[in-house]
Amino acid sequence: MKKLKFILPAAAALICSPAVHAKVTVTNTSAPGATYTIQQSSMGETGEAAPQSVTLDATGSASFSQQAGPTEISIYDSADKRVAQLFSTSPDEELTVTIAADGTARYAGSRLMNDLQMFFDRTAPLQTLASTLPALYDIDPKEAEARYEEINAKYAETCKSFLASYPDSPAAPYALLNLDGQDFMDSYTALTPQARQSIFMFAVEKAKSRNAQRMEAEKRMAEMESGTVPAPAFSLPDLNGKTVSLADFKGKWVILDFWGSWCRWCVKGFPELKDIYSKYSGKLEVIGIDCNEPADKWKAAVAKYELPWINLYYDTEKDMSLLNAYAVQGFPTKVVVGPDGMIRKIVVGADPTFPETLDKLLNGK
Repeated sequence: MKKLKFILPAAAALICSPAVHAKVTVTNTSAPGATYTIQQSSMGETGEAAPQSVTLDATGSASFSQQAGPTEISIYDSADKRVAQLFSTSPDEELTVTIAADGTARYAGSRLMNDLQMFFDRTAPLQTLASTLPALYDIDPKEAEARYEEINAKYAETCKSFLASYPDSPAAPYALLNLDGQDFMDSYTALTPQARQSIFMFAVEKAKSRNAQRMEAEKRMAEMESGTVPAPAFSLPDLNGKTVSLADFKGKWVILDFWGSWCRWCVKGFPELKDIYSKYSGKLEVIGIDCNEPADKWKAAVAKYELPWINLYYDTEKDMSLLNAYAVQGFPTKVVVGPDGMIRKIVVGADPTFPETLDKLLNGK
């Protein structure tokens, strides 16, 4: 299952300001005496400052100074949970963070934080809905996937609406960071000169490059699923160090499962993949290709999850060409290869319709 974005990116600072510090006030009237850890970081010469602690007074309030330069400020509670994240762009700012009893935070004190708060107010209901999806997925994957698509579409529309309403806002590039594909490219082109002065533009430029690469990969993926593109050849070591090649399985249906033990949705998909492996025994082979972790963790995971199929190791620290050849953009990625060696289907993430799709392919429907 895909993950909704809803995450503040790290700010990209510009040039360091003079050593004059903005003031930040934290308030939580429901927790007088509470202690918070403050972590400040800047992309300027000052880098990341040492963490500091603040303790709320009897009224539930405390203040601290922001380090010099445009700065990202994260506030953590005693359980080391981040309860607030804000950005200071000028030494003359007086920012406020108000933390409610339910843990939600509200921001004010600068044009950027005021505008970000407006954005958060618009997206909060969708974040609340999104938080219910992991539990729903365990009960009804198809319904969870349908709701994900609906929420994600609404979130994209909310971002585009904010960009249209506040085209000159320093928060506009933040909203842009929550879009992808052609929506991102169109909104990037429409950014005003004022919005392009935002501290988020450095992150936006990086995201633009990644988005262009992803769009190209998606285009390649669509072309590869035409049934006329041969699956790229490879030879990788198995658990015993023996070299196994894709060509060894010509004449059989094959599922290539690109995964890693660090990937929650990869692991959650194993029971379904085991059912598929058992159902089509003799007609279909599953080849697990572990990525992005040391070989000892791969071997331990194969044993822990009792994976019955062929398991191969791909050292992505040394080489990424195989992932690029198969246009792998996320994990898990499953590639269905026909008996003729042609790619028939590529699925990224957890897709509850995958068993149906596979059944149609294998039975010529």
